[in-house]
Amino acid sequence: MNLGALYQAGLGVPRDAVIALEWYRKAAAQGSAAGDYSVAYLLETGDGVAPDFAAAAAGYARAAAKGLAAASYRLGLMVEEARISARDYGSALDRYRAAALAGLPEAQVAAARLLLASGNEADALAALGWMQKAAAQGYAPAQRLLENADTQYRLGSVLEPAAGIDWLRKAATQGHVDAQLALGRALEEGRGTPRDPAQALEWYGKAASAGSAEAEYRLGNLYDQGIGTAIDTVKARDHYARAASLGHEGARERMARLLGPGLPPQANDPFKGLR
Repeated sequence: MNLGALYQAGLGVPRDAVIALEWYRKAAAQGSAAGDYSVAYLLETGDGVAPDFAAAAAGYARAAAKGLAAASYRLGLMVEEARISARDYGSALDRYRAAALAGLPEAQVAAARLLLASGNEADALAALGWMQKAAAQGYAPAQRLLENADTQYRLGSVLEPAAGIDWLRKAATQGHVDAQLALGRALEEGRGTPRDPAQALEWYGKAASAGSAEAEYRLGNLYDQGIGTAIDTVKARDHYARAASLGHEGARERMARLLGPGLPPQANDPFKGLR
């Protein structure tokens, strides 16, 4: 193994992946999991040798069967990237989980990424657990993932309201427009947090400033009905108009009601006649 590593890196000898592969194969033949892994890695990456995905996968499978977590992780990557068949080697998630359970942070993050994409609450909780385990090991990609606004928004959207509200706040504070809108709705409706329409108004305002038609519409509703603020028909009309200009059909209907039957909003200019 060590001699193969020297040839692969070119340390003290000319760099020669072919010779490195020979020594790795000798180690693998003696039952070395590291030998199997090293053979597989060279054949997968084609680093100085002809790539062979089928042989690489077989090598990783042997190393994984001997308990090498990194081999399960590499198999997961190959399955996810459709370089080998899940029918032969198991799903990418199953392979990542096996390596994650052994404590490999790369696999924990990979498993979390797939779980979070499912949109299922139980999967989101599992994803959060894996990210936190990897972050606790000091794994920077996991720490960045937990600090990422899109990750926070996904967690906030999928977890039950009381658990998700803090994640929505984190994402909203970072300027994530969908999170700002979702947080506004949660505050307006009292989902996962005490009802606070005045705060909802603020978050809708931030999302509206970023171009959210739904946020403009909801601002119009709050001003129209005097929820969380004093009734202000002019502001309501203006927010409805901006929402309508962004294609919000509900806002067009509300504008028509505010303007009266004789003054329907113009389809091509919803601000016509407004301040």
